[in-house]
Amino acid sequence: RLSSANLTSASFRSASLDRADLSKAVLTKTDFSAASMRCATLNGVRFGAEATLDKVNLDGSVISDSNLGGASFRGSSLKSMKVENSIFDRVTLGSGTWFEGAYCGQGLQGLVVI
Repeated sequence: RLSSANLTSASFRSASLDRADLSKAVLTKTDFSAASMRCATLNGVRFGAEATLDKVNLDGSVISDSNLGGASFRGSSLKSMKVENSIFDRVTLGSGTWFEGAYCGQGLQGLVVI
């Protein structure tokens, strides 16, 4: 359980964080590259600039009331993920990002899907 933690500049590369509760955590400049975060809870999280979630498995995770501004999700798996009431300004998704079955509910700001 990492809720309310300030994880600025921390590295969780290739970590196993399945079912982790990161509610209200600060993840500015945090590196989760290639981590497994299946079914994680990310409510009220502030990702901030340079948060790296490239090639992360977030299948079945829940993100709500969060600010993902500046985060990178290149090549990540977001299958069956639920996202609501969150800000996506300057988020990098890139090719190879999977969304099958993902639910993007109300209140999303700044998300542009091309």
